[in-house]
Amino acid sequence: HPRIIHRDIKAANILLDFKFEAK
Repeated sequence: HPRIIHRDIKAANILLDFKFEAK
């Protein structure tokens, strides 16, 4: 299901952005 994978990647990117800004 590409949709779920795409959603997971999007969520992962948001988490990475959050961690990057947190530093």
